[in-house]
Amino acid sequence: MASLLPDRKNTAPTAQTGVDSKEFPGPNWLQRAQRAFHSSTTYIDANYRKPWEDSIRAFNNQHSTDSKYNSPAYDKRSKLFRPKTRTIIRKNEAAAAAAFFSSMDVTSILPTDPNNQAEIASASIMKELLQYRLTKTIPWYQFVLGGLQDAQTTGVACAHVYWNYEERNSENITETAGEEEVSEEYPTQSGLPEGAMQATEKGGLTAEVGTPNVMVVIQNEPEVMKDQPAIDLIPIENIRIDPGANWTDPINSSPYVIHLIPMYAQDVKEKMKSGEWNNMTSSQLMAATEITPDSTRIARNKNKDDPYAADVRDVEEYEIVWVQRHIHKHNAEDWEFYTLGDIAMLTDATPLKESVFTGKRPYVMGCCNIETHKVMPSSIPQLSKGLQEETNEVANQRIDNVKFVLNKKWFVKRGKEADVQGLLRNVPGGVVMLDDPEGDVKEINWPDVTASSFQEHSALSMEMDELLGNFNPASLMIAGAANSPAKNMAMLSNSQGTLTEYLLRTYVETFVQPVLRMLMTLEQKYETDQTVLAVAGKRAQLFQRFGIDKITDDLLENELTLNVNVGMGATDPAAKLNKFIAGITAYTAIMSRPVPGLNVQEVGKEIFGHLGYADGTRFTTNDNPAVLQLQQQLQQAMGLIQQLQQKVKDKQTGHMVALEKSKATNQTTIQKTIIQEENENKRSLATHMRALMEAENKPKGSK
Repeated sequence: MASLLPDRKNTAPTAQTGVDSKEFPGPNWLQRAQRAFHSSTTYIDANYRKPWEDSIRAFNNQHSTDSKYNSPAYDKRSKLFRPKTRTIIRKNEAAAAAAFFSSMDVTSILPTDPNNQAEIASASIMKELLQYRLTKTIPWYQFVLGGLQDAQTTGVACAHVYWNYEERNSENITETAGEEEVSEEYPTQSGLPEGAMQATEKGGLTAEVGTPNVMVVIQNEPEVMKDQPAIDLIPIENIRIDPGANWTDPINSSPYVIHLIPMYAQDVKEKMKSGEWNNMTSSQLMAATEITPDSTRIARNKNKDDPYAADVRDVEEYEIVWVQRHIHKHNAEDWEFYTLGDIAMLTDATPLKESVFTGKRPYVMGCCNIETHKVMPSSIPQLSKGLQEETNEVANQRIDNVKFVLNKKWFVKRGKEADVQGLLRNVPGGVVMLDDPEGDVKEINWPDVTASSFQEHSALSMEMDELLGNFNPASLMIAGAANSPAKNMAMLSNSQGTLTEYLLRTYVETFVQPVLRMLMTLEQKYETDQTVLAVAGKRAQLFQRFGIDKITDDLLENELTLNVNVGMGATDPAAKLNKFIAGITAYTAIMSRPVPGLNVQEVGKEIFGHLGYADGTRFTTNDNPAVLQLQQQLQQAMGLIQQLQQKVKDKQTGHMVALEKSKATNQTTIQKTIIQEENENKRSLATHMRALMEAENKPKGSK
């Protein structure tokens, strides 16, 4: 294909546009889907469901479901939840916002061969394409921070990366020419001449019209509604994988992946009407809506009603129908199909490579906390669960203690006439009627333990900060460390910030970079929007830099390397800038006077690696600093040569001016001498002529 033009054949296929599964006989897919779904759900309910819900409740500042504070015995006791977990997660999100969005360049895309001009041009255009998509069509800010929130709250973040292509067919225009409709030009025919061709659905012509009754069907080209990449953040409770999958790559190592998709009933019916999905009865659709409310989703909504439950909707078309997308490995190949819940098959099983051109599963699962040999690593609330509970316990007991000190407790002798309500009111200036104040009522005093409680709370808070990498100056002030030298405070801040940077780097390596690399492959395959391509080409300056005025498939589909511009040391913008300037200064000094035998390129990678970048190639115009240095020296030499040539030219000009001046002077002198000699000759001639005339005029005989 010479250039990228909108082409329906160059759009992302679906599971229904691939090869018919009848050509590939396989197992009982519905039975396999049901067994895989039920076994994985049972394992999740037994092992992951409660930790997920407790973590989500901690994020929502709620006690766990089995906490003693939920029992009737603590109905009148203090049962606050100290928002320490939520505070730390929010601080990490703020650090991620500073690290990811302090620079306009989201990604760094490099050619595999730095000397290949075609790959360099491909990297430039692909960087601008991704930059445009991530800032214009994809909610990248919400996705990055939402994914980090999921990774911290439940332990993992999951995303679905795909090309969103939707088209809408125009209504058919059907015209029937009956016998009563007689054409004036062709009176023996009805509407169309003999030998005319009948229009097909795609605008072509099929057969001659030779009968008086003719039906003409005209169908316009489908209108493209969406043609762009998309990334969906999937709640962890809507994904099923095998518990025995490899912990380094759970999605691709699992024998199956099941994606639970909530869809409106009208959308499901539309797919059935278009023939994309098999037709189902109304009872089957209703059965797919009547599911047990998901407890994890209810915990996420702080014990509110399940928003997907059937009893919260009155319009049948707006009912939520649960569709399952299944990807199962069979005979070393992935097969894909859709089911209506676990009831019936919506599509036949087709090879995944027929709908995903790479043949790879379009899902990514990442984390922010590495725990070896665990498919589902622990979340931030799980790591701090014990300390958070102790913090709540100390705080609530302190509050109860303060209440007891301020509001006394009384012992009243049973059966005595005492105004109990007056004792309970305990209002200033109140009067309590008693028969025997000394014997009927006894006051109980409680010691004030708030000082020791605050000390214990401060110790727990500092331990929690140390565990999760939270630098809290308020805790240091309470502990008396705020009076330490500023250098010690900075060192403490850096040590705590390292844990936050480790969390972000883990999130980038396991989740963000795989998502962007998958997105880049989609852009290389399916991008046909001429406006977007033109904008990206203009920003990449393809014509000015490479002389390329047309973006083709071959240009986009080169092998490229993608990295995310977030590394260690990226959470503090001011410190990051200072480190960057120091690194650039050191690198420039080394390049200006390199030590003989020193590999300047590797030195640069080491320097930029300490700055938090993978390498420094994107900061230079050449991948080899030594070559760049030679080019700079050559440019300096060329400049010096030009200066010398200019000086020589100036001297030559001076000599020429002097020579011309000398010539003019000599010519003037010669002309002057000639004039003087001519004048002298004229005077001599005049004198001689006068003498002759006088001699002739002199009288004879006179002397």
